Amino acid sequence: MIVWARYLTQALLISLIVLPKHGIAVLRTSHLKIQLLRGGLLVITTFLAVASLKFMPVGEFTAVVMTTPLFVTLLAARFLNEEVPFIKVLLALGGFLGTLIIVRPGSALFTWDLIFPVGLVAVNIVFHLVTGKISKIENSLTTLFYTVWVGAIVNTIPLIWFWSSIEYGHLWLELILIGILGGMGHFLFIRAFEEAPAANLMPYMYAQIAFGVFWGWIIFSHVPDHVSLMGIGLIAVLGAVGSLLPRIQAWWDAKYGH
Repeated sequence: MIVWARYLTQALLISLIVLPKHGIAVLRTSHLKIQLLRGGLLVITTFLAVASLKFMPVGEFTAVVMTTPLFVTLLAARFLNEEVPFIKVLLALGGFLGTLIIVRPGSALFTWDLIFPVGLVAVNIVFHLVTGKISKIENSLTTLFYTVWVGAIVNTIPLIWFWSSIEYGHLWLELILIGILGGMGHFLFIRAFEEAPAANLMPYMYAQIAFGVFWGWIIFSHVPDHVSLMGIGLIAVLGAVGSLLPRIQAWWDAKYGH
């Protein structure tokens, strides 16, 4: 029901905003199969994310998911025909090391339940690569429209068997808020891929870890242990360095380039 509420809210909100301004032109696509594939992949990642959050704190969960940029960075050269500097490969490997420090053998998180976040990472890698591919050949609003409506339709059908009543009104408000925030973030996500190569965008995604730890502390009063904080700090620092690489390169070229 959480996934359904998210997608239905997004779909209705985006339709109310996009259709009056752009009309049915936004529905025209010459890559319907890719659009449907992307929508299906996002639905799967959302289900796996909700399942993961049942047993993992927000901060640690976000850190595990951040192995996605590692593989996207490494695979962008092959599947998206993008140039990936060796330094970015090293930074991504460092981020992966930080994640291993967080989810380490012997910790409370190292259980069979890790199958959910690991599966999420695997599907998320494909989702990011498909997003990078389609962002170069389709309008971002068209992609967003198809993605949310695929999610809304696919998730409405199972409600016949899984619907349960919601007793408190504030829960409906929270479900709607999930859809609104998800729609805003998803649109910005697609626009980012239109403006920059995937390998350049991935370091910025490490900022999610800081937000995950912060909100996990504020809302759930959970603070990662010292070892996990070391891994989180490593990922954050390397992500920040990766984000600043273009500026550093531009400064170096301007000062020492010929």
